[in-house]
Amino acid sequence: MYRQDPELHRLTGELLRDERFMVRLGVAVLYEELAATRPEEMPRAIPSLTPLLTDPLAYVRGEACNILGLINSAAARALLKGLATDEDPQVREIVADCLG
Repeated sequence: MYRQDPELHRLTGELLRDERFMVRLGVAVLYEELAATRPEEMPRAIPSLTPLLTDPLAYVRGEACNILGLINSAAARALLKGLATDEDPQVREIVADCLG
């Protein structure tokens, strides 16, 4: 659906807040596919991901970082740098992997 309607990128953040792992995994798989086929559209998700970077749940912050790493634009990398010192070690590891 994202391929047909790039405006759906605005829902990415909401999907990553889902407590079901399979939903979040599906978003990651989708963005891996989009990175290969439609990378120019991926930055549209950044506004929906930005609020997740301060979410109290570490897994939500980590999921957002993972997608930002796949987007890999200058704006996405700048947001990731802000989480390099996150309180959660797994979030820090995701950020390091994305930036490294």
